[in-house]
Amino acid sequence: MTLNELSVGEKGIIKKLNVTGIDKKRWQDLGFLPNTEIECLWPNTYRLRGSNCTLSTVNAKQIEIDVILI
Repeated sequence: MTLNELSVGEKGIIKKLNVTGIDKKRWQDLGFLPNTEIECLWPNTYRLRGSNCTLSTVNAKQIEIDVILI
């Protein structure tokens, strides 16, 4: 499952970033790391590591996650 498929209020764990090079480094610097919990607050807006981040749908499709079932 990719991040863009996460519904508002759902949480997931980042598995993999499907980007390379400087883009991957930039995302990692922003906290998008494997085994990090991420929550969908609004469409294309997410909370991870205490910060909110808005991503384009294209970018959200590049992040593989596992959904946390409550």
